[in-house]
Amino acid sequence: MAADLEGTVLRQRGLALYYQVAETLRMHMESGQLRPGDQLPREDELCAIFGVSRTTVRSALDLLERKGSIRRVQGRGTFVAEPFFTQQAPVLRSFTEEMLEKGLRPGARVVSVGPAPCGEWVAEKLHMRPGEEVIRVQRVRLADGDPIGIQTAYLPNSVCSALLNPNVDLSGSLYRHLTHECGIALHSARDTYYAGTVDEAEAELLQVPPRSSVFVVERLTLNSQGKPVEYVRSLMRGDRYSISLELTRSSQQQ
Repeated sequence: MAADLEGTVLRQRGLALYYQVAETLRMHMESGQLRPGDQLPREDELCAIFGVSRTTVRSALDLLERKGSIRRVQGRGTFVAEPFFTQQAPVLRSFTEEMLEKGLRPGARVVSVGPAPCGEWVAEKLHMRPGEEVIRVQRVRLADGDPIGIQTAYLPNSVCSALLNPNVDLSGSLYRHLTHECGIALHSARDTYYAGTVDEAEAELLQVPPRSSVFVVERLTLNSQGKPVEYVRSLMRGDRYSISLELTRSSQQQ
């Protein structure tokens, strides 16, 4: 990598040096000379390559980090960031369908599955009584084999008991099983997003450092009669997942 950048000449009139450094590195990423996961040279090496100060290099790296182009790992260095997976609303899609649309191989690693009494929060979401039995399914969701999120689903045992069949393969789409094995007609869902961090156990599952930022996504899925049939809490990696919303303004608004 360092050899690829040697001899790079900066000094484009009207552009700050740090911006020129950032743009040069970005062009190397877009051309494929720098690929996701590749490590960048150390700061002192970048200073020598570009003939600029450490302050300039740090400003350039700060800009690339804010744009999500690189990620810094304490004690290891700076790396080209993996691509983001963008969730686009408002079509109801499963994770499997999202990944297939992006040309990626979806998958899941089952952490645990089994019956459990529901607590007050889950009971309220699923219109059940606290203590009633639900099926709890926790999985690590994968894209091309890489962990992207942890999904913990709660489903009423009364209508989803078929999921406990050991022959049911939960490495694929849960929506598919709800439709075909449980006979549930899925109709709509409501997602709630907020920021969070992961603890040590969650970080290990996602292969990220503890306290890393994540999107916490709570989804309540309804059947065709408007009855809740699934409540899912997902922890999606903040360095790999983004949300895209299309907004319109009504003609009555000024």
